[in-house]
Amino acid sequence: MSLSERTQYCTTELGIPIVDFTRDGNPIVPELALRFCKPVGKSEQEASRAQGAKPSGKSREYSAGLHVCDTPQTEYAKFVLRITNYGEREWRKKIPDWIRVGCRIFPETGSRGSPVLELREDLPKDTIGKGESFYSMFLIENESLPRGTYQVKFDMVDEHKFWFEDLGSLPAFEHVQSY
Repeated sequence: MSLSERTQYCTTELGIPIVDFTRDGNPIVPELALRFCKPVGKSEQEASRAQGAKPSGKSREYSAGLHVCDTPQTEYAKFVLRITNYGEREWRKKIPDWIRVGCRIFPETGSRGSPVLELREDLPKDTIGKGESFYSMFLIENESLPRGTYQVKFDMVDEHKFWFEDLGSLPAFEHVQSY
């Protein structure tokens, strides 16, 4: 099945939103799409939590589990993430705590300074409570990046304040190849 046929099937038959983030912003993934997300193993953070490790200080308040479920490589790089609030605070999508899903894309080689591309997605509802999970999807058109290999880093961000990684929460990493 070609990419255009798969895209049409996913959007019309399954109701999964397909969005080009460089132009359209971020979708909220419908519940129907969740059945396509198959976890590929425990993240380091999930493994440490299972062994009884407890975060401390600010990281106890703001902690997330980000798990990349699906990463097919075609003309588009699609990343489906399962995100869990492991912290003690609710996540809100309104100021003063404007929590969002963040994606930063860095060149695989060379400087790790500024990202080549940075994307955000709002929470799927007004608040995400302690222990709640949700799914998020990023679709990046390979042509939107210069030719090369890139590291894609997913993390939660409290806008204008901090990335959860800065407080000790582990981000999720993937790679994308632009042709």
